[in-house]
Amino acid sequence: MTVQNSDRGHGQCIDNDAQSYPKRRCYCFAGHHGPNCMQELPVANITFKPEDYQVKPSKSSNFTFH
Repeated sequence: MTVQNSDRGHGQCIDNDAQSYPKRRCYCFAGHHGPNCMQELPVANITFKPEDYQVKPSKSSNFTFH
């Protein structure tokens, strides 16, 4: 097996030395997907602000719902 960067550098592909398809499998870094990890996902940083939500009590004291 050979590990290499994907064609665009947004993941790693593993050549599994197969005689039929798929001959390699790519694992994309966060924010990318698709063939050779070439498609970018719109990833947003979302900050949770508890003051923006109502707190709901639960029957169990182990949980807090916002």
